Amino acid sequence: MSVKIPPEQVMKRINEFLTEITELRRLNFQTGEERKSNLETKIDGFTNATFTDHKERRIRLIGLVFGIIGHTKTYPEKEADYQNRLKHLNSVLLSWKTEIEMIQESQQTISQLDKTAQEIKEAEQEAKRRGLVVESKANGAIIELLDQLRTQIKEKDTTTKALLEINQNLNEIKEMLKNKLG
Repeated sequence: MSVKIPPEQVMKRINEFLTEITELRRLNFQTGEERKSNLETKIDGFTNATFTDHKERRIRLIGLVFGIIGHTKTYPEKEADYQNRLKHLNSVLLSWKTEIEMIQESQQTISQLDKTAQEIKEAEQEAKRRGLVVESKANGAIIELLDQLRTQIKEKDTTTKALLEINQNLNEIKEMLKNKLG
């Protein structure tokens, strides 16, 4: 089933029809028949304007009418037909109402799922961005450590060179002292 207008409007109109049927069921055949006929015309027009499968719905709405040809109905038979027709219209409209409620629920579910999917997508993007930030920070820390090691190596080289120079100077002084004393 598909509707041509928003489900909320369909529900509002169906509820109006159901209210009118309730009012008509309180009346008897003589006072309510004309209003019932007008209501049936309204419902028929509503069906055509609202549902994409209006032809099938109209068949269900009209229902089957049985009668005996040449038989004149008595007042109780006319009253029973009147009430039965209203009951039939009521049950058809209630089934349509149930269908519309299901459409609304499924639309809400789809909307919630779309929202959840969007939230998941945003969370994934945020996690990816944070992962890149963490990776960038880790790379920065590695570079900082490499710079510190490079500085330490340079300092060690300088210290080693200084120690070697001092050692060489000491050796020279020892040599000089040996030569003068010796």
